Amino acid sequence: ASSASGAAGTATARAGEAASSASAASGDASTASGAAAAATAQAGLANTARAGAEAASAASAASAASAASAAEALSRLIARAIVWDEAAGEYTTDSLAGFLTARQTGLVYGVAIPKGLSTACSKFGANAGIPAPTPGIVGTPSVDPYRGLGPFFTMMVTGFIDPDGVPHVTGIDGDGRFARDGSAGDVWILAPVLYWRWDESSDSEVRLSVSDSKLAGFETQPKGTLPSGDPRPFMVYAKYALSLLGGVARSVSGAKPATRTVSHNSLIAQCKNATTGYAGKSFADDWYVKTMFLLKYGTKHSQSVFAGCTSHSTQAFPTVAESGVRRVVVAAAVAAQIPVGSSLMLGTNTAGS
Repeated sequence: ASSASGAAGTATARAGEAASSASAASGDASTASGAAAAATAQAGLANTARAGAEAASAASAASAASAASAAEALSRLIARAIVWDEAAGEYTTDSLAGFLTARQTGLVYGVAIPKGLSTACSKFGANAGIPAPTPGIVGTPSVDPYRGLGPFFTMMVTGFIDPDGVPHVTGIDGDGRFARDGSAGDVWILAPVLYWRWDESSDSEVRLSVSDSKLAGFETQPKGTLPSGDPRPFMVYAKYALSLLGGVARSVSGAKPATRTVSHNSLIAQCKNATTGYAGKSFADDWYVKTMFLLKYGTKHSQSVFAGCTSHSTQAFPTVAESGVRRVVVAAAVAAQIPVGSSLMLGTNTAGS
C-alpha cells in the first residue's frame, strides 16, 4: 500500500481489500464543464454541501436496496457534487474535500482489543451489531455491510501526488476518465481523513475508537496533515501492489508486482522516480489496513480471515532427469501439495542428498 503522502505502493495488503471501494462518479461527472469550475467559491461550496448531504442520506436509505441501485444513486449525487476543472484536467480538490465533509456523520465506531492472548475483540458504539464482511474470492464478490458508512467510505480513483504532497484526482471509477491500466495515472483508493482515540487505561483491553469527524479527545490519523502543516484534504492509498514500469514506481492493474527486486534502499530511489512526494510506505498505510481490519472483523487473528498460503514448505527432487525443456517432473503426491499459481525456487543439489 502506498504512503498516504503519495506512496506508489508496496506489496502489502491492498487497501482496496480492507475497505471496499464504493462506485464513483457516473458519466454525468464527465460532462461537468469549465463553467461549473468557474462558479464562485461560495456557490460551489454550498452546492457541494447540499449534494454531499443528499449522498449521505441516499447511502443510508439505500442500505436495504441492491448494491447496484445504491451505487447508481451515489454516482449521480457524486457527479453533482464534485467539480471537474477542464483547464487543469482534474477534479477540484476543494469540491472533493467538501463532498467528504458533507458526508460526515460524527458517529464513533469502536472495538475493544484484549491485552492478553485472547484474539476475540468486541465492537462498541456505532460499530456494535454490524456483522463482519465476507471476503471476496475469484468469481465471488465480497459482502461488506460497512460499504459507504462514514469512516469506511471509499472511492476508486486515478491521479497523482504533487511535490507538496497534495493528491490530485484525474478520474473516478465510472466517469469515463478512469482507467486501471495506468493510462490515466496511478490507481488509488480515496478515503476521508479519519480521527481516532487509543485508550489503554484498562488493565484488560485497549479501546480503539474511530470517527469521520474531529471530536473532543480524538487525534488526526497518521499522515492526515500535509508536510506544510495544513490539513490533508483526503487520503489516497495504493489500490495495487507496487510495480515498476521503466524503473518508475506505479500502482496499476495487470502489472507484475515487484517483490524480490526491491529493498528499503531501492525504494527510496524508485519512488522518487515517480515524482517527489512519493514514498515506499508510511505509518498511514499500516495504520489504515490494521484499523479497518480490527473494526470490521473484530479479531486480532488476521489469518482467521485472510489465511493466504500457510504451512507450505514442500521440497522435492525431480522424478525424471531432463534437459532442454522448460518443466520439472515431480511425483503426483508432491504435485498435489503445490497450490496452482504459486511460485517455486529451483536449484541444483551437489551433495546428492
